[in-house]
Amino acid sequence: MANAPISIPQLRAKVNDLSAALDADADLERCASMLLECKIALTTLPGLQPGVPISQDILPDITLARDVYEIATLLSLKQEDEVAFERHVAQAKTYYVDFGTVIPPSGRQNLILGLNLMRLMAQNRIGEFHTELELVPSDAREDTYIKYALKLENCLMEGSYSKIREEGISAPHPSFNFFVDNLMITVREEIADCSQKAYTSLAADSAMRMMSIASEEELQEFCEGRNWRLEGGFIYFSAKDAGKGDVEQIPSSEMIKRSLVYARELEQII
Repeated sequence: MANAPISIPQLRAKVNDLSAALDADADLERCASMLLECKIALTTLPGLQPGVPISQDILPDITLARDVYEIATLLSLKQEDEVAFERHVAQAKTYYVDFGTVIPPSGRQNLILGLNLMRLMAQNRIGEFHTELELVPSDAREDTYIKYALKLENCLMEGSYSKIREEGISAPHPSFNFFVDNLMITVREEIADCSQKAYTSLAADSAMRMMSIASEEELQEFCEGRNWRLEGGFIYFSAKDAGKGDVEQIPSSEMIKRSLVYARELEQII
């Protein structure tokens, strides 16, 4: 049986209720249920049926669909579901690109685009980050959310990881925190990879500082996850190197920083 049609005012009320519940940090399962109801209701709107030509009559339908997918994008972040986030961003962008000149602008658009840039950066997909950035209108690059993503990407390129932590504290929207945390994990893994390739051992305190590891317990867990050996205040990147603590180079952080910068610049050129 086909879903019963719903009026535009009725669906708008449902969408507004969902948006309010999400802003109020309501139960995520309840929000997901409300979102599903809205998505099902979208399938009944005449203006969203296949083959329907664009006209003034269907613009409210299109606007509602865009709003639903934007809210779905933000909900997926609260659920920490990156796969759903990527899917919903792609759906929302369809309305930005295909209908951006015929429906009123969205107040969430730059937030969504900024978060998507953060996703690509946190996933270390820098080439795609710059491709996506090319699709962002030039005037939107002065928006708070877009500028924030660009600022963090600049810190990443410079190897200014302490600045990434500082900027993460002052994120312009709570939704950014998920990707800032993931970005710090990505940075830590890159530093760890460079350290392992450049040195046979490294002082534990230097490693904790460079990798933003807060405690010895966390360092021990990190070392175990990468099959490193922690002994006598040094990290040995292979068991056979134990006892060679004098091989650590003082400018290790600078060497690693330069290696990361060169690698990223090469990736952009390619």
